[in-house]
Amino acid sequence: MKYAALLALSALAACSAGVPAKPQPSPSPGLLIEKRGVVMTPGQARSNIAFAPVVPPGHVIATAVIPPLGAVRNRSTNGLAMEYKHGNAGLLLSQWPRAGFSISAGGSDVTHRPCAPIVLSAPAGSSYLWTNRSGLVLTLQPDGAVPGPLVASEVRRLLAVSRCTKTRTLRSSRLRLPLTVL
Repeated sequence: MKYAALLALSALAACSAGVPAKPQPSPSPGLLIEKRGVVMTPGQARSNIAFAPVVPPGHVIATAVIPPLGAVRNRSTNGLAMEYKHGNAGLLLSQWPRAGFSISAGGSDVTHRPCAPIVLSAPAGSSYLWTNRSGLVLTLQPDGAVPGPLVASEVRRLLAVSRCTKTRTLRSSRLRLPLTVL
């Protein structure tokens, strides 16, 4: 019996010796969003929140439902995070309904000063916090090494899409004036 088991092991070893082992991919670091909440499809995430989210310009890589700001977790208080690429930079936009909370950081009250981002962390302003006029609290932070000026310029782009800038629609005049030749 021992001889048969030894023969079987020898045969398996001989068979596997000719097959090269597949190289295992090196484990890539996970996305920052995976540490913030439950990653799901955009449709599933949208059905788990009760606000109209700000969608960042860029390629959205992942969406997640994130815990609320100090309230009981339910559809009306859940937050939403979107990790996206802008060029080669990975960025995480998180947003929550303000839900009556007063939001301040570093001595600045962002609740009463909507659309005025404040720097949350150093170096060189890597994370930002602001509220918009629709009652959302938003944060933007880099995922990985992203230069501070790039994050700051992305905040300016997000202000435009997060209901923070007044857009003016220019209407072309239909009134035609007669051409006078002198």
